[in-house]
Amino acid sequence: MLLADVSGIRESLGFDDMPDINAAIQTSLDAVEAQLASLFETDFAKGTVTDTFFVPRPEIEDQAFRFTSFRTSQGFLTAPPTVISTLKGGWHRLIDNDGPTDVSANVVCDLEKGLIRDWTTCYRVSQVTMTYSYGFEVDPNNPDSYLLSQVPNWLQNAARLLSLVNLANDPVITEANIKIDTKTIGSQYALLVNKHLRYGPNAVLPL
Repeated sequence: MLLADVSGIRESLGFDDMPDINAAIQTSLDAVEAQLASLFETDFAKGTVTDTFFVPRPEIEDQAFRFTSFRTSQGFLTAPPTVISTLKGGWHRLIDNDGPTDVSANVVCDLEKGLIRDWTTCYRVSQVTMTYSYGFEVDPNNPDSYLLSQVPNWLQNAARLLSLVNLANDPVITEANIKIDTKTIGSQYALLVNKHLRYGPNAVLPL
């Protein structure tokens, strides 16, 4: 599936609209999707999932202040998740409400990265579920592409840059005597994606 427009890459290389170059670019972009999905540890196709976490105690707790962070299994959430916390073990005896509690209003979300932060809830020996939708719809006019209006511009740019690196040694490119500066483009790509990595060093991960 395509995360960027074939024609934009083709035009940047100076090619006319020809089947062989279009096919080479599309093949490269298909590989790019898998590479970026691995890098960001997410699927790009639209879906809905429920993640389950177990939290022994808050990440930070200082008197009335509590902080816990989570990283969802998928990135590019389309809306904040529904967050349900349920106490486990013997802690239910210490509070009045021991059933599932909707704490969705307490969380702050980085939707692209799937990083969820809560400065309010005291998660202690708690099972936490997060239900959410994520990813991009298929373009109704092009079943080989995501709907690019839903794909962030930076991600489209990353796909273009990585596609150019992948194309550098393709026969279609080399036979046309076109040189792609993979070192410069690779540096641009790295600088771009590093700012968007789904990095949460102390975040609780799904079971």
